Amino acid sequence: MSSNFKIRKIYSSDSKVPEEELEGNENKVVVKICKVCKQPLAETASIIICAGCGHYAHTEHSHMFQMAPHCNLCIIQITKVDKRMFKVLCGLMLEFNEYVLKKAARFSDMEFNEAKRQLILSRLVEQKNYLLILRKLRPTYTAHEVYPVLEEIYRQEPDVDAFIGNLFLVRKIPIIGRFLP
Repeated sequence: MSSNFKIRKIYSSDSKVPEEELEGNENKVVVKICKVCKQPLAETASIIICAGCGHYAHTEHSHMFQMAPHCNLCIIQITKVDKRMFKVLCGLMLEFNEYVLKKAARFSDMEFNEAKRQLILSRLVEQKNYLLILRKLRPTYTAHEVYPVLEEIYRQEPDVDAFIGNLFLVRKIPIIGRFLP
């Protein structure tokens, strides 16, 4: 009597799944994968278990957030800041005005206003009124706490890096600065 013993690999990023399970004449072996990049985790790779979702992630796809390791996807989900909102927040943190932000990001008025509205609702930006018609956007204390982590996540994106470069190109240069060597 020869039994056909099979080994079946199951790919999962969930840390709650048992590593091996025996079912009849089949051995299920779980191969750990990173939740963010979907690549299998090597035995020598440095990994974390996300405090938010409980899944595995490479350390380069995770950050310390709220005193615990979180994967990049959970940080984005917790803060509710997408790439458009990050571009607006980044420009405000670097103290650019709305006109320069819209031009550098190539946002329409509607796109910019939606990103601004979402940032105000998430309490990362506040709008100060000066006189009757003048308004200025300012990052809140919460934005100053969250910004470094979001910057680490989004600076890996080529279009965000190009946006930050465009910010400094779009800014108007004072007349005196044009004549300096």
